[in-house]
Amino acid sequence: MVNITPVPPFPGLEDWQRLISFRPPEAIQTVLNAHFHMVGDPARVCHALEDGRGPINLDYYPLRIAAMPTAGGATMQAGQLLEHVRPNLNIFVDNTPDGCTFAPYDIAIDAAAWVPPFLETGFPGAVLTIDMFSNRVNVNDGSVVLSETASDHWVFSTLRTPNDLDHPVSGNREFGFVPTVAGEFMFYTRSADRVTNWLGDLVAETVYGAAHGFGFRS
Repeated sequence: MVNITPVPPFPGLEDWQRLISFRPPEAIQTVLNAHFHMVGDPARVCHALEDGRGPINLDYYPLRIAAMPTAGGATMQAGQLLEHVRPNLNIFVDNTPDGCTFAPYDIAIDAAAWVPPFLETGFPGAVLTIDMFSNRVNVNDGSVVLSETASDHWVFSTLRTPNDLDHPVSGNREFGFVPTVAGEFMFYTRSADRVTNWLGDLVAETVYGAAHGFGFRS
């Protein structure tokens, strides 16, 4: 008889509650507003989900890890694997013909914060630029900030920046893991967001199609 590992239940709506109401810490927002010289009312770089258009998109991409990989001859812990994924996102997400690629927004400022040479985790406040592709054509760009880090997850929040202008969606995306059964782990990414403006509204199908690029490669 073959033993089949039970599949954990699909998350309930309460698992998105925190992401729906999440805001980058005020200190990060202050630094971003100053860095990008944001003016106006409201004077903010971070997109607020409630300012978006249309219904809220809630997505969830899980990946079951039955056996942890090894590094340097030692078995990785779940937190080490998650932190390995973070600065190497371009390896783990689909990017062609549809998908996205990530890069520090400002090499002089964000590269060291995103991939710090002497620390295990990135600094909250690092900004990334994302190129979004459809059939190998760069159809849109967007910026996100690393707005929260923890031992079992990190969060991206969408921004308006001078180079990328509005991110096509307003909201937050979380990458993390949870233990399941028999020493296994479920790695996941989930988001709560809405289309940002009328332009994003027109290309909503492409925008959310690109979101599938966030699905982990196995």
